[in-house]
Amino acid sequence: MTTRDIDLNNVRGAVYANGTLWSMLGAARLGLEVPKVTPGQPRRKTVYGANLWIGGFDTRNRVCVAAETYRQVLQNTNLPEVSFTAGPINPDTTGFVANIGNPAFNKVWEVTRAEIIAHQQAIAAGQAGYQVPLAIAEWPALGNTAVAYAPFVDVDLDGRYTPAGGDYPDVPGDQILFFVANDAGQRKVPYSPTMHVEVRGLVYTFDTQGSGSPAEQTIFVRYDVRNQGTTNFRDFYLGHWVDFDLGYYNDDYVGCDRTRQMAYVYNGDSFDDDTLGGYGFTPPAQGVVLLRACFKSTLGLWNASPTRVI
Repeated sequence: MTTRDIDLNNVRGAVYANGTLWSMLGAARLGLEVPKVTPGQPRRKTVYGANLWIGGFDTRNRVCVAAETYRQVLQNTNLPEVSFTAGPINPDTTGFVANIGNPAFNKVWEVTRAEIIAHQQAIAAGQAGYQVPLAIAEWPALGNTAVAYAPFVDVDLDGRYTPAGGDYPDVPGDQILFFVANDAGQRKVPYSPTMHVEVRGLVYTFDTQGSGSPAEQTIFVRYDVRNQGTTNFRDFYLGHWVDFDLGYYNDDYVGCDRTRQMAYVYNGDSFDDDTLGGYGFTPPAQGVVLLRACFKSTLGLWNASPTRVI
């Protein structure tokens, strides 16, 4: 599965086309690396993996979930634990189907603020012979795709994504990764009825290298969660599953701070065994914070559903 690294500042982690963050079982990239190191140096991670979890009751009172963890093959089966597949959900004559197997969406798109600024300047100056960089030209917005999956600024007001006319990705941050995934691509294991959920994700960082700012070790994730089916879900919940591995994983303590909407991990003693990938006598702590949630009901399909989480 296609993957790209988010690695602008002092952190490095893999983002997969199906929305899995930081690692997948058997993958070479095993975790969110803090601090980012060069080859040959010892690697220390703070998180093994993370993913979006959603769930609710459908009109038949069935529990419906998409809650992927490690994608491991389940005991006594040949089925991997799967909830999300790379790609959007598109309607066809038989109903809503996923773009499973479509290589155009088995991808993580990457763009930088520097590329966007250079593009804006070249268009404004009417630069002769200017060629739009691939990162901007191939952004999966309306024009490159049938639907505006990725956000963009419509400078020329033609209703479509036309970079040659000045349009550009509408994104926060200085390094930005985008993916689109769904829960309808294949049978979910453990079994759950398909929710026909489409997830459009932005993973980004701000360039604060050398500033000493906490942003040097911060990654932002924004989810736009859409019900692309016809089922009305009630008691809908959204969460962010995180498997903390703070260096040596066997002495980690975890907790939560509801006033800050934060889950956190810290070392259970004063020494994090550095022979087992730990941080030694200076173990850090780490938190995952829900910064903002916007709730909006679309066509009555959600009961207080988040359509964007920042």
